[in-house]
Amino acid sequence: MRHVEFAHSKCTVSTISNESLTCTLDHEPVCGDHLPKLYSIYGLVNNSVNLTETTITCTVSSVSPTTQLNLLGGDNITITGTQFPWNIETSTIEIKFTDRQETACIPQISSSTELVCLTEEFDIDASAGQSYGLSITINNQTVANSLS
Repeated sequence: MRHVEFAHSKCTVSTISNESLTCTLDHEPVCGDHLPKLYSIYGLVNNSVNLTETTITCTVSSVSPTTQLNLLGGDNITITGTQFPWNIETSTIEIKFTDRQETACIPQISSSTELVCLTEEFDIDASAGQSYGLSITINNQTVANSLS
């Protein structure tokens, strides 16, 4: 065995036998549905059909700022929570407002507890003076507790 990965993180192996192995994740696990990946010197080893995916759940505890956003875009929104991707290139992240045009907020940087996105331009005529929530999807999982 060359290495083990789970939930977008390498895993440091501590014990190994013919039937099992134990390892410790090098980073916090990232939300989504995950199977362990075992790599040999020849590449990815097929998993047993008896394995089931483990669901890692993200949560949102705060979003800032939530008012006085520039309708022309260009605002950084900081989303605080748990189990966020620590590497945005290895995850699928979609953040959009719940306005009619579903204005996007493009991910910029992330850690396991904080995600920063940059707002795109809103439909000025439809959005002026309105309040909208955020829809956050990471690795095909809709994030719980999304705040307005």
